[in-house]
Amino acid sequence: MKKTRLLIIEDDHFLAQLANQIIAQSFNNITVTGITGSIREAEKKIASGHPDILLLDVELNDGTAFELLSRIDCNNMKIIFMSAHEEYALEAIAFSSIDFITKPFDINDLIGAIMKAQEEMNDHDTPKQIETLINNLSPHNDIRLYLKSGQKPFSVTIDELIWAQSVPGGSIFKINQQCYFIDMPLRRYELLLAPYAFLRCHSHYLINTNRIVGIEKDQERLLMDNHDYIPLELRRLCRLKNQINPSGLKTERMIKQPALETHIFS
Repeated sequence: MKKTRLLIIEDDHFLAQLANQIIAQSFNNITVTGITGSIREAEKKIASGHPDILLLDVELNDGTAFELLSRIDCNNMKIIFMSAHEEYALEAIAFSSIDFITKPFDINDLIGAIMKAQEEMNDHDTPKQIETLINNLSPHNDIRLYLKSGQKPFSVTIDELIWAQSVPGGSIFKINQQCYFIDMPLRRYELLLAPYAFLRCHSHYLINTNRIVGIEKDQERLLMDNHDYIPLELRRLCRLKNQINPSGLKTERMIKQPALETHIFS
């Protein structure tokens, strides 16, 4: 069986050697092709060693991990980020669905991240993840969310997401006028999207509050701007009203509009 090649890119010599030791003791199917703390050296080692996995510190001696990733072909690689500063670029990394562990790392976290990378080696979705990450690092760009439906990886701006529903085995995302099944639980996205006007209006639904056009309290449902009706739990109504922009919002008994019912996913 072909061994997995892993390159450690870490400028803390002690942590780099510790990671190397843990990998050697925990995996007999992984070869560490090298250790470096420099972007320049990492480029050379990637070109010569063709690693399958990069264990990559966010901040390096001569720049950041993101500079390195913008200069290499990541098509056949998996990335595992490490950083001593949990908040540093963490949101951008989370939106791209790339694994992230904090330093000093827990041994089990490191082993788990590497095992996951090995399991997903044939997915070939890293370029789309990196593209999403680089986009989100610029304050001038609209924030994009990396998603995967079946074997198809893609990214969307968060404004394009209208609602999401929790279903067995994952979630359904309504993006523009299409529905996509995402094999990740809805709670994975609830905390991630909360700072961007997304709210759990129902135990099974997460909505983009900027896309609400009306509240039907008597019917216990919301009307979205694409004409979808979404169930509303009244115990969540107060929080919802505090969050949404009331401009142009209709409430109580609304004039009925043609709608695409969402109960087909209920």
